[in-house]
Amino acid sequence: MPNIAGFSKFLAYEAGGAESSTRLLLLDAEKAGSTIAIYSFSGAKFLGRSMPLATVSRTWRLKYYDAMFELGRFSYIEYALNRRRLIRFFSKLNADELWTYGVYGPAALLGFRGRGRYFIRSESDLGILVNYYEGMRYWAKYLKDILEWPAYKLYRKDLESSLRSATVTANSKYMAQRVRECLHISATVEYPIVDITHLRERLDSLPADDKWVVFVGDSNWKGLNLVEQIAESLPSVEFRIFSRFIEKDCQIKNVLWSPWQRESWRIYQAARLVIVPSQCEEAYGKVARESFLLGKKLLVSRVGGLPEAVDFDPQYIVDDFRSRVTWCNAIQQILLKQHCAS
Repeated sequence: MPNIAGFSKFLAYEAGGAESSTRLLLLDAEKAGSTIAIYSFSGAKFLGRSMPLATVSRTWRLKYYDAMFELGRFSYIEYALNRRRLIRFFSKLNADELWTYGVYGPAALLGFRGRGRYFIRSESDLGILVNYYEGMRYWAKYLKDILEWPAYKLYRKDLESSLRSATVTANSKYMAQRVRECLHISATVEYPIVDITHLRERLDSLPADDKWVVFVGDSNWKGLNLVEQIAESLPSVEFRIFSRFIEKDCQIKNVLWSPWQRESWRIYQAARLVIVPSQCEEAYGKVARESFLLGKKLLVSRVGGLPEAVDFDPQYIVDDFRSRVTWCNAIQQILLKQHCAS
């Protein structure tokens, strides 16, 4: 069985769904007989914030790459500054396969001499520049993109070059279609591993605390600004937002801000209704899929692979997903039905 190396800036950290999904795939590969090593940046920070280390298999080798330039929000300039040393590092890597994703994936694949596998789970993995901000923040992002343009073009060139000889894996049929449209290559589809057995056991063993409309995310492309507008429009409804940028629970009006949870059953225990109001081309949506399989009340945007995550069932899908009013109406209808049924 192959010796597999996994790499991304945050793969060894509890930074988000892409990291946990990749670790689960690597764990499955280990069960099939592969030897696993994972590589990440030493002391990596997400937008200036330190991320907690993930709990991984004791048999995995963990390697932390030191002396990398970190520029926070300027990810493409950061890529350009670190590109050469990453290519050199991975040209010497002794492994049969390299599994990678994220902004540094192309440099790693360009250097690696074995079989490469690249995971595409988002618009940024496709090399698409987007701007989901409003007002002054929109123009700040616009100026940032101009500043990063030369570095972005270098990244985009590396992305296209590196994927010609790699196996590309998308996490939904929708994203595989976007790979063909944007990068003109084929991608296999491998859905995220979603096993709700443990979640259901935990939830069944605990008293329900489901009084909140729950949202998981901390960015506008995930719908954070829209959720804040919805909460302001529905002051009698209790919302709970789980974010990587929150260190302890904080109640502000009708919104309880809570830290991101390693154990996702805590999220669903709190959920009267789960909303996934993504504004970006969400590739699949693990929260959406878990909520759907658990039988939770759920609403998702009709965008990207989110309809796929709920088996295209229209009762869960918000068509006009950019509209605050439409979301408010959909939420109120579900809560009213719950109230009448109780």
